[in-house]
Amino acid sequence: MKYIIPFISCFLVLMSCTKESEYSVPEETVYSPKTNAFRATRITGTNTHWGDFTLYLGYDKDQLNSITRTNAQGDTVGGFGMVQSTGAWSLFLNDYVPTIDQDSIVRLDNQLKEQYGAGNYSLADSIPQTSQTLQELSVYLYTDGRVKKSVVKQYVPNPNRYATGQDFKYAYILSTTTSSTYEYNSNSDVCVNRIMYDVHDPIDKDLYTRTLYKTEARYEANRIMSLSWFRAKGGDNFTEYNRYDYIYNGNHQLSGIQGDNFSRKFTYNGNQVIMTTDNTETITYELDTHGNVVKMNDGAGNSWQIEYERGNGNFSLFTLLTDRMLNPFFIK
Repeated sequence: MKYIIPFISCFLVLMSCTKESEYSVPEETVYSPKTNAFRATRITGTNTHWGDFTLYLGYDKDQLNSITRTNAQGDTVGGFGMVQSTGAWSLFLNDYVPTIDQDSIVRLDNQLKEQYGAGNYSLADSIPQTSQTLQELSVYLYTDGRVKKSVVKQYVPNPNRYATGQDFKYAYILSTTTSSTYEYNSNSDVCVNRIMYDVHDPIDKDLYTRTLYKTEARYEANRIMSLSWFRAKGGDNFTEYNRYDYIYNGNHQLSGIQGDNFSRKFTYNGNQVIMTTDNTETITYELDTHGNVVKMNDGAGNSWQIEYERGNGNFSLFTLLTDRMLNPFFIK
């Protein structure tokens, strides 16, 4: 899911994390993990996968404990699963999908119409369904609450879901797995992110192509100034292949990120922010008085409206840290 995104803040002048010997920071160092002051409770919008939808988010203390998705008619068509253990938890964002093909649905509709009469039954409630995971997020924590590692598995609908008979397949397919291991500086900012990115074979999920990446962030005062990208191929050592430089305006707002074949420009107008990526894609954000994103529109038919309440939550972890470092506007 390419969806939504946090800003990194700190208070002291920091040195760049560039020496390999400085990467590992002992866990016994005292950290103050950053938390959100507000958390999303309801997200309404439309996208190319779900159409019109509403997500209802519930919390137990600071942790998500329920997500329910409804469609334009108010029917529950998706949900949430969770597995929790000491120092780790996994969240599953699920779709409910039919387990019978379109021909069977038409036959079922005709049977119900004959039995109960037109308008006297609900076809949607009569179609057998199963829960299929769209996105799986696993998070491993330090004892102080910082994220040690995150694993995001992205699934896609089966391309044969519209077939009939024996060719019909409803089960979602594992598409990519992104594993990120984080290392922090003394101000609890991530200075190193080691990434394993796997693209899975659509037939055999145990077969995959893996690429290793690493990012190093340099900070000054309360702002990230650059993000260096490294890549390792076929067991080779990491080689730097790109560097993103961060540009700020006179109001200390992020106004641009520039790298080789990569650019993002942020234009501010009152409570609206327009982000232009590579001079092609334009996304509009609307902020509330606290700086929370309350509306988003990508100009391509995808839009979101978000309601918040006071309190820390962990919904933002559905967006990869690397994405959050490249855009200060995200759903918390």
